[in-house]
Amino acid sequence: MNRLARILLVSAAVSVLAWLWYAAWPELFRNGMPSITEDADFALLVRLTGFVVIITVGFYFALRNLMKK
Repeated sequence: MNRLARILLVSAAVSVLAWLWYAAWPELFRNGMPSITEDADFALLVRLTGFVVIITVGFYFALRNLMKK
């Protein structure tokens, strides 16, 4: 159960990131990579990506420490 819980957490985070970037992919890269200071939607996408990664790492280590014997 320990390994399965961590794998499910990471796979859920990866699927959220894939959904975020897949939805924005055509518009973002049609005209080239926008600057974070110029495009508010791209800046929000970058912040959401960082938030999901940081929360996932935190929960991953929390699960690891809680399930450690």
